[in-house]
Amino acid sequence: MTTNDTQSKVITDVVINVGYGSFSLTDKMCREIGISDPRPSMEELPRHDKRLVELVRAEHGRVKYGAKTTTLVVKEIAGNKYRICEYDGHEWIETPDNIKWTVVPDDITIGVVHPSQEHRVHDDGWVD
Repeated sequence: MTTNDTQSKVITDVVINVGYGSFSLTDKMCREIGISDPRPSMEELPRHDKRLVELVRAEHGRVKYGAKTTTLVVKEIAGNKYRICEYDGHEWIETPDNIKWTVVPDDITIGVVHPSQEHRVHDDGWVD
């Protein structure tokens, strides 16, 4: 069994905000986790933190912050690598398996300029 096979069998719980407005916690959640900032960074409170996952699963996930309501949910991912992406506060998870990668073919020769761009190549090799 390879390392990738082992990692793909691991299930990780990750908390994300599926509402609009930034990720934020209630005062009760902050007290139970032991942090003061209701909008902690991912370094301060990783989204896979077991205490956070348990609180959200206990239905403490709807957070009213000012005029906005955020909704925290627990998502299960295969593996142990993820990143959280966000637009207007709405978040989603990307993992190595679901990222649409651009793959450069092996037969691409580095330094070759397309004929339509030849007029833009400078003496030092840079293209503007």
